[in-house]
Amino acid sequence: MLWSAQKLETSRFLDLPYSYYRFVLQNYFTQSPFGFLIDEAAGFDVASTLSFADECFHQALLQAYQGVGRTYPNPPVGSVIVKDKLIVGKGFTSPAGQAHAEINALQEAGELARGATLYTTLEPCHHFGRTAPCTQAIIRAGIKRVIIGVKDPNPKVEGNGIRCLQEAGIEVILRENDPLNAKAHALILPFAKHIQRQAPWVICKVATSLDGCVTKERGTQTDISHQKARTLIHQLRNCIDAVMVGSNTISIDNPALTVRHLDLDFVRNPYRIVLDGALQTDVISSVYDQAHGPVHVMHTELATKMRVQEFDRAGILRIQVPAFDNHVSLPHVLKAMGQLGMTSVLVECGAQLLMQLIKEQLFDELWWIVSPKIFGKDGVNAISTKIPQELLAQVEWSKPVLLKEDALFLGYRRG
Repeated sequence: MLWSAQKLETSRFLDLPYSYYRFVLQNYFTQSPFGFLIDEAAGFDVASTLSFADECFHQALLQAYQGVGRTYPNPPVGSVIVKDKLIVGKGFTSPAGQAHAEINALQEAGELARGATLYTTLEPCHHFGRTAPCTQAIIRAGIKRVIIGVKDPNPKVEGNGIRCLQEAGIEVILRENDPLNAKAHALILPFAKHIQRQAPWVICKVATSLDGCVTKERGTQTDISHQKARTLIHQLRNCIDAVMVGSNTISIDNPALTVRHLDLDFVRNPYRIVLDGALQTDVISSVYDQAHGPVHVMHTELATKMRVQEFDRAGILRIQVPAFDNHVSLPHVLKAMGQLGMTSVLVECGAQLLMQLIKEQLFDELWWIVSPKIFGKDGVNAISTKIPQELLAQVEWSKPVLLKEDALFLGYRRG
């Protein structure tokens, strides 16, 4: 990576022409807000001969990735400040209530920001929230040009950030659609959905055998995926706001739903959500250990007073939602998560929960990992009933990614 005190030059990762770079990058997983994790796992990298402006914007994207999963309900944003072909400041959005990416970059640049160019992945804010507007800090710092990846979808902004900067005499350039900008757009999809629909971006993760089974035998836990695929999912947990499972998974697997298998300086566990309509799970289950971070159990009126009291005595936070077909109502669960400020959730699906999410069209992405293992006639199928053709037609599948012995398929729900 190119950081401060290093000359910004054309990238030389691969000796390939620019046309190849654009072809490859267009096939990266730009539709997913977390596609950068898959790019890395698959061994993809930005190829050669980036233009100077693209290289600067790419550095802003790399900054933004460092904030993913740490900023909700705010979006992850990255900024770099460039002067005389040097990066003099860089920053990404801090946790909610703290400095935004532009402020962190300006603080690092100091006086060197005067007359410099700011590259930022998202339009700077121009409203008071938990922090002051970034536009005012940019103006005071003497920035002469701002290059923006994406307009802010927040109705409180609506282009006001751009107009404010232009009225102050700052040149503002909104980047055109290109492969790098597709990544910037994808990065804020969870934020945009939360702002517009008050619900989190939903990723359903499924791991199956080659014959479509989630376990060898009903009621038992079975290792399906190779270590590389498991590591990718833990990287996703490290970047997601929340991870959610059903009560059957808790009873059979007793997972902690923490982040493991990562050789990183800093990891943090996501918020953990358990769907347990009648509060049948054991309060001493690993997932309820709050030393690993916050956890909520979502239940319905089907839970008895005795079970409610037991969970309360154990200090487990619970939210009651309406029942639907003897299960928790998933739309109400997602609404409750939105009210908690969560912008993204990874649903680690068993067969029953997967079918609910597909039939009710509540998912945004499917991460489907297929192992070469075959479980045979006693295996439990991931898909228990036929899915209507009109639902299948709404899913767009990417090219598979090989993760050692496993294959990862990504599906995006249109609309």
